[in-house]
Amino acid sequence: MAERRKLPRYVEEPGPNELRDPFVRQELKRAAIWIGLIVAVLLIWQLAQPLLHIMGGVVCAAMLDGGTRLLGRVLPVLSEVLTGGYR
Repeated sequence: MAERRKLPRYVEEPGPNELRDPFVRQELKRAAIWIGLIVAVLLIWQLAQPLLHIMGGVVCAAMLDGGTRLLGRVLPVLSEVLTGGYR
């Protein structure tokens, strides 16, 4: 009699587009984190100069406000003119 060859058993495994498998979900979460990190770095790189301009404007406004207050102490008559009547 002829011997029967043993065929490998067919094992059902989830395909690459099967999202219900916990391993596939874990890998998708990892990939999403890496993509988010890359997007965040690119946004910071693109927005570095505008953010520096905004911070420079805030510093300049603080210096102008401080100068106005200092002049208001030295010249009390002009304090209402310099500050617009606000104290």
